Amino acid sequence: MSYQSVVRNASNQILANQSIGVKISIVEGSITGTVVYSEAHTTTTNASGLFTLEAGGGTPTTGTFSAINWGNGSHYIKSEIDVTGGTNYALSGTMELLSVPYALYAANAGNTQTHFRTTIYLSGDITNAQAAAKIASELGPETDNIYIRNTTQLTTVDLSAMTHAAAIEVVDNAALTNLNFSGLTTVYNSLNVDQNPLLNTVLLQSLTDCSQVNVNNASSVNLSSILKCTNLYVNNVTTLNLSSLTKCYNELTVNNITNFTPPTNLVKCRNLVMYNIANITALTFPIADVYMAQIYGNPLLSSISFPALSTIGTELYLALNALSTATINSLLHQISIVLAAEYAGGFKHIVLNMQTPMTAPSGQGIIDKQTLVDAGHQIETD
Repeated sequence: MSYQSVVRNASNQILANQSIGVKISIVEGSITGTVVYSEAHTTTTNASGLFTLEAGGGTPTTGTFSAINWGNGSHYIKSEIDVTGGTNYALSGTMELLSVPYALYAANAGNTQTHFRTTIYLSGDITNAQAAAKIASELGPETDNIYIRNTTQLTTVDLSAMTHAAAIEVVDNAALTNLNFSGLTTVYNSLNVDQNPLLNTVLLQSLTDCSQVNVNNASSVNLSSILKCTNLYVNNVTTLNLSSLTKCYNELTVNNITNFTPPTNLVKCRNLVMYNIANITALTFPIADVYMAQIYGNPLLSSISFPALSTIGTELYLALNALSTATINSLLHQISIVLAAEYAGGFKHIVLNMQTPMTAPSGQGIIDKQTLVDAGHQIETD
């Protein structure tokens, strides 16, 4: 299984191009259940702090990957990271595996044969015509993996007939301009589209469920139907549509977008990161529990609201936008109510300064800010 995550330090800063040690464990039954398998990896993050590895391809430290009984209740994947590259791991996160790839589950499906799915590779100097012929002959109901890597002549790929996949990787394709996955509804593990310098259009308008999404450097990315994911990263894109997204269980990161259609009913997201988005003027997220939110550097953004907010983890960083006085006052009042209701919630860092133009709280906002400061929280405003 492909696994991706973004690595940050204790200050929530991305750790780019850094060698790290990673321990992956499969936990059975519950989030604190029995570790049935674990393995160690050494890998390196990319310029966005993202690393990708294959769970099941590391050095086993507990059990064997092939012996995991995927049909025996729920399973969770736990990641632990040593940012120095060693084995002094710190817990990064644990999340439920919402879908188990067909190839892994087949052993428990009452079938006497092993049903590993076909993998299609497109690479090297393959042409459009050769790629189309290969897809026509190899794509079928048992195709789980698509790898399009290091092509030099390929400009267009049509995989619109594909409805589900375990993993898709489209990386380092010099001439690729168009990707058509318009019929794809589910990706059980990861979808990674990166380092394709001429990429224009990525059609994913039918995709509703994908564990890990990473799409960088494209003109148009249509994810208008996606409902849930574990991690979603989209960077350096002209047009992006995430209007249907309701649950991103770990991290949603969107940056350097010209025309963004944001989700309006996002009810679950642990880490929310949005910056350098040119067109957004208002954001509303009905999320109850926010561990960390960093929404900054958005020149037209004058309004942010979290109408269902009940828990704040460590930080709300909402600087360098164009937030109005009314928005600043409203956020301070809501935060003061939320934090007053938290029991032993700990120190919080709330950053609302460096707005354009500079916007200070007024009236009740000044009182709410002082209440938060008196309670030991760090509050920064203009």
